Amino acid sequence: MKKIIPGMLISAWIISQTASAALLQVHEEQLLSSCQALKQRPAAVEAAACATYINGFIDGALLTDSENATELQSADQEDFMSRALRTRLGGREGEGHFLHFCVPAERARAEIIQQIAPHIAGGNAGVSQLKASIYEGLKAELPCPVVK
Repeated sequence: MKKIIPGMLISAWIISQTASAALLQVHEEQLLSSCQALKQRPAAVEAAACATYINGFIDGALLTDSENATELQSADQEDFMSRALRTRLGGREGEGHFLHFCVPAERARAEIIQQIAPHIAGGNAGVSQLKASIYEGLKAELPCPVVK
């Protein structure tokens, strides 16, 4: 009887992993479908999931950028790495800004999302292409001013 329980646990774990993967696939397909709706009809109800995804994409990028800047400033040194980053990335509006796009605080997120919508990968694009197209759209539509 004791040998059956570990086998049952392993079987249950395998089934749960398979179910999780299938659920993730369904969510990805729904996201891709929503993003196609956003690209074609930005005001459509079906586009809401993609708009929410892009909003989270922007929030994540801004938070990560802020954290990177804080970590670099806490090092409190103008070492080789700091100079190299500044040289490679060029002057940016804010000290320690590493994103390749700048989100104006005064602009509504809905407006930004609609501006990015035409850049969304179309057709049979997968989630990886979707992410890349959102990032490229942000860089194209929201460039950072270069400080000299």
